[in-house]
Amino acid sequence: MNTHKTQHTQILSYYEALAYSLIRFAQKHESFSNWLQSMFATRDIPFAVIDSMNMPYVLPSIETEQQATRKVHWLIELSEQKEQTAVVPALEVLTHWANIREREDPKAIILGLMIGVEPFGIFGEAKKKHHPIDIIVRDSVLRKIKKTTLAKMSVTLANEIVQNGLIEVKGNANLLEPELSDWFFGDKTVVFYKASDKTLASIEKSVFDVSAPHARRADKKGTTFLAVGPTFYINDLSESDTLEEII
Repeated sequence: MNTHKTQHTQILSYYEALAYSLIRFAQKHESFSNWLQSMFATRDIPFAVIDSMNMPYVLPSIETEQQATRKVHWLIELSEQKEQTAVVPALEVLTHWANIREREDPKAIILGLMIGVEPFGIFGEAKKKHHPIDIIVRDSVLRKIKKTTLAKMSVTLANEIVQNGLIEVKGNANLLEPELSDWFFGDKTVVFYKASDKTLASIEKSVFDVSAPHARRADKKGTTFLAVGPTFYINDLSESDTLEEII
């Protein structure tokens, strides 16, 4: 992966980043693209201009049409809640894309890519249906703590991610993002990794860039634990090659 960034890069809200992921996925899947256009081309939403140069190269991963469709329905369902105004910019992005696609040849639309950046994290191998919460531990910290402490931290951080998700949807568990909902009502799998300071910092920045659901702990030297919600796949990042799973 080319990690070059330009001065045009900006940080989007998680909902906006998700909308761009849906567009990127649609560009490679015609049936989903047609369906997405039909869902948004006639929506009565004042849409903003999409500037592809402001696209961050790290986006939430979408790998199947079923997953993409669930994400769209989730965004629409959230938008119908009076207090969920943060979702509106994401719908503006999708509405604008749908209207452009309706007027122009879809092959001429270039969205979701930055100059000098290779796309990744979308077309990889299939993941489990229920994605885990990944917790990355700084290796210098891991050497000093007991397994019982690690177990307690997994419960604390995972609960924090769920609690933040519930806060976002005003306590309505039925409105949790699909992957988080699957985790919450499913097996509740947690996977631990250890990483160097540098790797952990790099992954943390990728998570922050798209405001992906996460929880963290830190000391004077920096982040000690980083828990990443099931909506963001750390294995899609190039840094994941240096991660070591903790059995």
